[in-house]
Amino acid sequence: PCVNSGHCIINPQNEVVCWSDNHDLNSTPNGSLVDLAQGSQHACALDISGNLSCWGYDGYGIDNPPSGTFTEIQSGENHACAIRSDQTVACWGHDNDGQVSGLPAGDTFTSLSLGERHSCGILTNNGARCWGHSYNGLTNPPADSFKKLFSGTFFSCGITSTDTIKCWGKDNDDQVSGAPGGTFTELALGEGHACGLDTSGSVQCWGADFEGQVSDTPSGAFTQITAGEYHTCGLRTSGAVECWGYSTGIYG
Repeated sequence: PCVNSGHCIINPQNEVVCWSDNHDLNSTPNGSLVDLAQGSQHACALDISGNLSCWGYDGYGIDNPPSGTFTEIQSGENHACAIRSDQTVACWGHDNDGQVSGLPAGDTFTSLSLGERHSCGILTNNGARCWGHSYNGLTNPPADSFKKLFSGTFFSCGITSTDTIKCWGKDNDDQVSGAPGGTFTELALGEGHACGLDTSGSVQCWGADFEGQVSDTPSGAFTQITAGEYHTCGLRTSGAVECWGYSTGIYG
């Protein structure tokens, strides 16, 4: 994953490696790490024992995660949420839109997806629940059964139990209403665009296209996709990486 201030990865030795102009972000934790999530200027990781650690910008207490044993960690712009071993959720960090304090009490979740200032999760009954910034219906997901959820800046999408796409939230660039039909295995959401990996391995993109995020979508078969604010990258079946959209010279 990447953030505005740098990049972090988990290497094959299960160590976190970051490179950034933000020296705090480069102060990575020790231990064997299995999950990593990044926000605008911070990162959080989950170690092999289920413990959390966060580092980087700490203006909202983001570097002080709760104690306990966890199974998943996700980050928004300046907040984070994690699933405990009992499937309840803890959130911390910036709470200007209720993305922390709006967490539903008593609900249990199987996965999470965080946007800039909103949070979503799949409940143990496969329904979706969202809280935080409620702009354009962000906190009102459709009443469907979901397999996976994905969040962009101000919109979210999910893959339903029938492998179709449902989106909600801000729709100024048709990032919600432009979702394609068909069946999909993965999605990747940016600031105003989204891409989906369909069941044939092809990538389909929709939404904002001012940097070629949609019109430059490559053909061919892919196995994974991931998105930044204005670009998307995919892993081809050959193992090659291809990126499209906004380019500053570091994206293909």
